[in-house]
Amino acid sequence: AALLNRKVLQTFSRELRDFLFCLAQLRTFSVPLCRAMLPEAEVEAFIDLLIQRNIFVIPLDRNRQRYRLHSVFREYLLSEAERHLTPSRRQDVLRRAAAWCEGDADWRDAIDYAVKADDLTAAGRILERSATVFHRDYGDIPRYIEWAQRLEAQGIALGWETHYLYTWALVYRRRFELARIQMEKLGARVQEARGKRNA
Repeated sequence: AALLNRKVLQTFSRELRDFLFCLAQLRTFSVPLCRAMLPEAEVEAFIDLLIQRNIFVIPLDRNRQRYRLHSVFREYLLSEAERHLTPSRRQDVLRRAAAWCEGDADWRDAIDYAVKADDLTAAGRILERSATVFHRDYGDIPRYIEWAQRLEAQGIALGWETHYLYTWALVYRRRFELARIQMEKLGARVQEARGKRNA
């Protein structure tokens, strides 16, 4: 950490260090995503500088449109960000990133960033929009269960699609007792909806 600080971060401007602390919040990044996340920053110039100086940036595609930070460097930046960025600043960065990823149909990152920003209403909305696609294309059932449980624990009402697929995911993972509880809740919701429709 001391070496990274002395040899890398201290050679950068305050603006570039701030950019890196914000960038570390992201799993992967692109110029458009960074522009949305930090509209006031010189995003293109900063990313070009990092690439030219080979500062722990790894391209993820042949056209060099998407990147990630080296995992050790990112871990270091995340720990530094906790000291240098206020919680509200980190949340704002993550909310902007979540909104951009939602618009780009990058559902996993959109939900993850919204949850990390503690914007659970947005996370619930995105999860409902992407529930079927997420199950079909990603198949990351443990993470889906984790998200649904966190939303429910915080009193966020699950959408119909989210609730149904959450119940199915619990059955698939053989968590039968939790699945039974969710089936009962889903059944009660159906009865309540029928009652309202017939009233």
